[in-house]
Amino acid sequence: MRRVHAPKYVNVTGVAADYVRVQLKEGTIGYVPIEAVALVKPVDKVFSVTHNSPVYEKPIRHSRQVAELHTPGQVKVIGIALDYVKVRMRSGVEGFVPLTAFE
Repeated sequence: MRRVHAPKYVNVTGVAADYVRVQLKEGTIGYVPIEAVALVKPVDKVFSVTHNSPVYEKPIRHSRQVAELHTPGQVKVIGIALDYVKVRMRSGVEGFVPLTAFE
């Protein structure tokens, strides 16, 4: 077992349950809790919703659903993480939506 300490950069290569698969600069591969990794790259855009979609608490499909997006509509995107965008709903609820909701 090896520990990675902040502010170490890792390459996130996958997601499994509440963990992300990471690859370190020297090639070592391991898993760390998703909460231990800053996944969200800040963005400030408004996107049009093209597919109804759940809004998840975390950027993984098996996390708790906190809201739902419906078409037609627009949503404020405040970040990007893996294959998800982080959104802020008009109600103030924040969560993650798969990119496929915007295709």
